[in-house]
Amino acid sequence: MSESIALLDATKIEQIKSHAKIIAASGLVPDHFAKNPQAIYTAIDMARALKEEPVTFMQNVYFIGGRAGMYAQYMLSRLRRSGAIRGTVRYRVEGKGDSLAVTCSAVDAETGEEIFGPTVSMAMANAEGWTKNPKYKSMPEVMLRKRAVTFLVREHYPDVLMGFSTVEELEDMAHGSRTVRATVVEDDAIADLNAKILGDGEPESQVVEAAEAEVAR
Repeated sequence: MSESIALLDATKIEQIKSHAKIIAASGLVPDHFAKNPQAIYTAIDMARALKEEPVTFMQNVYFIGGRAGMYAQYMLSRLRRSGAIRGTVRYRVEGKGDSLAVTCSAVDAETGEEIFGPTVSMAMANAEGWTKNPKYKSMPEVMLRKRAVTFLVREHYPDVLMGFSTVEELEDMAHGSRTVRATVVEDDAIADLNAKILGDGEPESQVVEAAEAEVAR
């Protein structure tokens, strides 16, 4: 595994600084990175841990409340590229309205068996408070599909997530407690890492524009 940025020597850090500025100005990354090049250092470190290209990682990750979440479609792409399953995932959709339920499955590449994740339902969404997110009213099946595939991956193929949450999970948690705000560098751990890289002394939180109520694509 590549060495953490926090452990690199000054020369390599300067190279990463220059690289981060180029990425920020490239037009290839979302505004919450382009407007905050400092956060790109952290993203590069995360991308190395996931063995991903930094730009690919930044195009598919959002920060909510200081936590990084990957979009569900990106997680699914990582699952398929991992070779852990044959083909892609399947969804079984049952019921309508409040009885709507989705179960996700995949054929395991090693055993050839069909693996099922836990069923996700509107009853579960209501009980857990996810439906405070308005997307469960405008596109309930889409949201349940995203949650169902996340459950499948988290339970059977956790290496794909590497401890990350999905953006959809973070959105649902945020809607349950407060207005969603997109934050690139909010918590002390990430801010401290950036301070070490920049050599600027005390860490300073960097907050970009709020994404009110909706951040998923």
